[in-house]
Amino acid sequence: MKFILSILVGSLPCFGVAQTYTTTTQGKNYSGSGSFVNPVITKTYTVPAAPTPRSTYTNSSSSYSTSSTGTNKSPAASGSSSGGSATTREANASDYFYNGLKLYAAKDYAASIPQFTKALAMYPDYAEAFASRAGAKLMLSDFEGALSDYNKAINTDSKYVAGYFNRGIAKHCMRNYPGAIQDFTQVIKLSPKDSDAYIHRGAANLGMGNLTEAVQDYSIAIKLNSKDNDVYYDRGYTFFYLRDFKSALVDFKKACELNPRSVAATTYQQLTRSILKKQKDSKEDANKIKQDKNAALQMLHKGLAMFDEADHKGAIMAYDRAIELDPECDTAYNKRGVTKAVLKDYDGAFADYNVAIILNPKYPQAYFYQARTRNILGDYKGAIEDFTTAIKLDPKYALAYMYRALAKINLHDFEGGKEDTEKAKELDPDI
Repeated sequence: MKFILSILVGSLPCFGVAQTYTTTTQGKNYSGSGSFVNPVITKTYTVPAAPTPRSTYTNSSSSYSTSSTGTNKSPAASGSSSGGSATTREANASDYFYNGLKLYAAKDYAASIPQFTKALAMYPDYAEAFASRAGAKLMLSDFEGALSDYNKAINTDSKYVAGYFNRGIAKHCMRNYPGAIQDFTQVIKLSPKDSDAYIHRGAANLGMGNLTEAVQDYSIAIKLNSKDNDVYYDRGYTFFYLRDFKSALVDFKKACELNPRSVAATTYQQLTRSILKKQKDSKEDANKIKQDKNAALQMLHKGLAMFDEADHKGAIMAYDRAIELDPECDTAYNKRGVTKAVLKDYDGAFADYNVAIILNPKYPQAYFYQARTRNILGDYKGAIEDFTTAIKLDPKYALAYMYRALAKINLHDFEGGKEDTEKAKELDPDI
């Protein structure tokens, strides 16, 4: 079972997890100076779907079950050391565990946790219960709690592949990229042909700015599974930052072939193709480049006017033309993202915000509108991170303070919300 974690790593939860994490399925924000700024997880991260207890681990598709590769630690495997009938204890532990699974499957993560806890009270070495409880905590963005439970699961069984894999995700959510790399490396040692471990280690390397290592991991993942469109997108993304646009375009095209509905891959394919075309044109006709930029500016203003008149589809067409004329017009991407969000095309909006940020990492409005869209979707933690970045880039951004206050209030941080509201009014009394 797959779960997309909205981790702004700028997003993921987390997610990549994206973060859509996106996570959130956005890309990584690159500073342009050799370091990554709030990298957003591109991969669709797989959080453990609480499985049936088994003695072997399963890597199906891109997910791990929370079963063990080592000694079976389920109640059926051995007797408990606590008091009472072993058979009764095993039956009760299994009952609580399966009750937890049902609640987990119904996405009632908070209610599943007490059931897994009761199973552990009956059987303290129940690795699968630790891992399933960790998965529930991870879905609730309790990363510290998830990490603690994954540690316990691994301590119970040192060859618990699923435990290392999902602990790596938890560490990535916490932006502990070196720790994530260690866990995914351990998965690779235990299961050398696991393409997902290479993909996630690649994402962690990308989060650290280790672009060459990321390409190497993605390339191995492709050899192991050439049908995964996400990994072509991820490697293309990395080539893009290495300024190897020809290789990036090849990967984006492949990602689109495998998944024609991939908004991110389509967006970056168009952007990369346009950049290559402009590079070619710049060698042939500098005057044409200047003319196109002026025409793009005119289309941008036309789009803004259409947006003000609530002609959102017309505005998008104008922004499309502006981007066609000037593929590096960050404002056109940002405004198109805002318009797509109004039309509830959130995937398209995030893809455009991210491109705007890539083109101009010091663009506070792009972070601001990305944060507002996260607010709409209930990703208040991710929104706060983006509002905070916008404020760092523009300390007098009153609206960013005001909207960050709303996000904090939604997370019951009333004191923080009050402070931000006061700061917003200090900067702009009319707000």
